[in-house]
Amino acid sequence: MPLAGKRRAAEASALLVMPPGAARKQAVAALRPAGFSCRSAREPYEGTARFVEQPADLVLLSLERFRVRDIGFVTTVRRRSPGTRILLLVPEGSRALAVRCLEAGADAYVLSPFFAAELASVAQRLVHGARKPQAAPADGSSLARLATEVSHAVNNPLQVLSLLGEAERNKERKKALEAEVGRVRDVVDILSRYGHRAAPQKDRGLLGPLLTKCLEGYASEKQLLLDGRPPADGPAFAFDAEQVSKAFEDLVGLVVARGTEQPMRVAARVRTQSAPSGGMVEAAVRGRGLELPGEEIDGLRASVVWSHDETRKAHPGLALAEAVARDHGGRVTRRGTRYGTVLALELPVA
Repeated sequence: MPLAGKRRAAEASALLVMPPGAARKQAVAALRPAGFSCRSAREPYEGTARFVEQPADLVLLSLERFRVRDIGFVTTVRRRSPGTRILLLVPEGSRALAVRCLEAGADAYVLSPFFAAELASVAQRLVHGARKPQAAPADGSSLARLATEVSHAVNNPLQVLSLLGEAERNKERKKALEAEVGRVRDVVDILSRYGHRAAPQKDRGLLGPLLTKCLEGYASEKQLLLDGRPPADGPAFAFDAEQVSKAFEDLVGLVVARGTEQPMRVAARVRTQSAPSGGMVEAAVRGRGLELPGEEIDGLRASVVWSHDETRKAHPGLALAEAVARDHGGRVTRRGTRYGTVLALELPVA
């Protein structure tokens, strides 16, 4: 294959939805050297047709001459292609419209007029992440896909901070925005524990000591009381100790966060069970008296979930633990017992 063909295969695609003119030419000139092949549409109606015909990795949407009813274009792109990143070009005086677009599903914005380097950097961050992974897995693992969430969350505080100057005369508005920055920072802290990881680095080991250490950490902070004996060691098998430790820590944290008592009475165990496809080892945690019905569990299947109090504290959701389980060939399960809800991490024993 010729070198030019290889370069085109490696490019990301961009659809520029903006009026023709100098700004569009400047955007193309900024994105092409950054590795984007570019197509254009004059306005959102034409952009919808072009996107349906051929989706893109990045949509660059100008809010020049943009109307409120055109927000439907953002929701259409987000619904048809969740993996597409939407970057807004926001002229002066269009901040309120930009907020509406962000709420509809856009990922970030750049003020217009823009610097070419700024536009290219934000576009690359959205599509490829803040930095290229050192060892990107060829199979597109679940944890690698979560890396994009980290880059989006990192970009959001910059958007919020850019609005703080407009809130200087309104103390309540400024206070709310500062709280939002804090919440985004919490999200970044949670996602960054996983987002930088590539494929699992599997070494042979025992689950028991890892789980015991996790439980002892929560117990030392007086968040739980261990109900019964610590988990047994279980069989030695190959797994990524750091990833599995964090996944189990998130399961325990979810049980503690959803419990009605502090400290929460928690039981944990490791057991091996046979299955048609081979042996499975189960690392389970149970919260005494905890009720997590199926509909509530569905609401927790996200990377980050929020407490229901006024502080809106962020907690790791089930998506991260489930990503670890999937990348190991396993799963996360839930079952209710008369003593409380059990969340379990099931991994295959090779």
